[in-house]
Amino acid sequence: MTPRTARLLGVGLGALAIAVGARISVPMPPVPMTLQTLAVVGAGLVLGARDAGLAALVYLLLVVLGLPVLADGESAMGARFLELKSAGYVAGFVPGAWVAGRLGAGRGWLGWIGAGLAGHAVVLGCGGAVLAGWIGLSPALAYGVYPFLPGAVVKSALAAGLGWATRRRPSGGPSAGRQA
Repeated sequence: MTPRTARLLGVGLGALAIAVGARISVPMPPVPMTLQTLAVVGAGLVLGARDAGLAALVYLLLVVLGLPVLADGESAMGARFLELKSAGYVAGFVPGAWVAGRLGAGRGWLGWIGAGLAGHAVVLGCGGAVLAGWIGLSPALAYGVYPFLPGAVVKSALAAGLGWATRRRPSGGPSAGRQA
């Protein structure tokens, strides 16, 4: 497999992982709790910043094209996407994946957890900001950010373990070849 083919496969699998993460959801009005951010920061740590950002962008494109890849199989074609209370979170996947990949580059395992937390912070910041426009700042924080923080810690640790396991070289150090 050529390096370019491997990268394209990685981007496609990253987008697929985000879509699959949407299928595992817990209804929590106003937005559901899913495993998508695990896939987003996991992609960042496994694929690196550029390819993870592309994977999240491909997922966002699938959403806007109207494919049923949102939580609970929901779809939102075109401008209807902007009407979703979860739009900010989904749009935040792109910079969140990039940040996790960028900050995780060349770090130890604890640094990867920190990178995962930073990626989650970006997603929650984008999502909370857009949600605040719908329901106000205090409710957005109370229902759209704070309840997701414990899960962000757990998912960041899981993503760090996944990233560390898949990007290790035989010498035991993290792979540095798939950054930016």
